Amino acid sequence: MFRKAIKVGQEAILYWCYFIEKYDKMIDNFVVDGVKKKTATSMVYQEIKQLLPDITDVNLRQKILRARKLYKLFNTLGIEKIKQVSYSADAISSLSYPQIQNIIDYVNSVTSSHNETVKILHDQSHVTSKINHIFLQKHLNLSQLMIDPTFVAKY
Repeated sequence: MFRKAIKVGQEAILYWCYFIEKYDKMIDNFVVDGVKKKTATSMVYQEIKQLLPDITDVNLRQKILRARKLYKLFNTLGIEKIKQVSYSADAISSLSYPQIQNIIDYVNSVTSSHNETVKILHDQSHVTSKINHIFLQKHLNLSQLMIDPTFVAKY
């Protein structure tokens, strides 16, 4: 049951990332056709509101901002990292932009250091997929970062 709940949460994150991509593409398509960006944004808002008539402008804006945070995190780190997360889209999107950037910076630094280690080990013919798997489990635990955004600041 818990695994299914986590999988549903991961799918929600993925859907929000796809939503913001589509949202931005719709705006870009209007802009390419000569519409000003602000007008294009209003036009896309109206299209969404036709599909969701009970949503307020404020609520829609908040959902879009939350989706942007998810997209920033996972588009930068890689969409495949969503599978490592056990927290909800709401929990992650409630982080501030600086906290999200701290996570991105930390994961990138750990990944960079990991890549150097793998290169050295590979050059010595000692690297295996098992080492990769163990490293990812121990050091790229995005769940830890999601629980405690100050985790990054400690290093």
